[in-house]
Amino acid sequence: MHSVNPSGIRAVFLDVDGTLFSHRISDIPPSALEGLKQLHRRGILVFLATGRHRLALSRLNLHGFPFDGYVTLTGHLCYDRDWQPLLRVPLPPEDTRVLTEAFRSRRMPVRLIEENREYMNYTDSLASSLISGASSRAPETADYRGDPLYSAAVYCSPEEAASLARELPECRLSSWHPNGFDIVSSGKPQGIRFLIGRFGIRREEIAVFGDADNDVEMISYGGIGVAMGNGTPAAKAAADYVTAPIDEDGLFSAFRHLRLL
Repeated sequence: MHSVNPSGIRAVFLDVDGTLFSHRISDIPPSALEGLKQLHRRGILVFLATGRHRLALSRLNLHGFPFDGYVTLTGHLCYDRDWQPLLRVPLPPEDTRVLTEAFRSRRMPVRLIEENREYMNYTDSLASSLISGASSRAPETADYRGDPLYSAAVYCSPEEAASLARELPECRLSSWHPNGFDIVSSGKPQGIRFLIGRFGIRREEIAVFGDADNDVEMISYGGIGVAMGNGTPAAKAAADYVTAPIDEDGLFSAFRHLRLL
């Protein structure tokens, strides 16, 4: 029997980089992992909500924790706990055309992301630094073959990214670093809304945790929005509560503060 949850929260959605996964230790902090286990023992569902691709997530040590579902690629691809796809939202055709032209012609590292494949036109020192700093590795260098795109990323100056974004009729930038941008047509709340609908959970019954500018939408969407102490000013401004930094047991402290444990 699950113990009583006095908070009324039935599910949590966690960003990965800088929220659940620490790049200082290249791991989930032990206190955070213990917190996840306690949430499950109390009957609270635990979901990931990330801009990462499934392949990139598989390279992180998530300790085999049985997440209840996954919002990936900033809401464009959602999966159940067994990684069966539940929601697919490809990029619009005109945006795909602009992105593939940029991929082939611009001197800017561009990453194209399909359901089961991600690849780049080339990698420079900036892209390599940002990718390795996220405990990841650069995907293969390859060409676009015509399959649906679900997201893209560029590694460049804000001015270069903004110039490209102005050519995209339905997509926008989602920043996770001053020089790292995802290009998306939807936000994480789309995926969160879909998953809680499947479980019969109301928006007021979820707590959402994030740290970056690309988490602002989902922090604002949650019944309770929490920003990490290492978060950006925009993430903190959107939050109902700001916890300690990730490497100072911030996630576990937030669970305790919200009476989830």
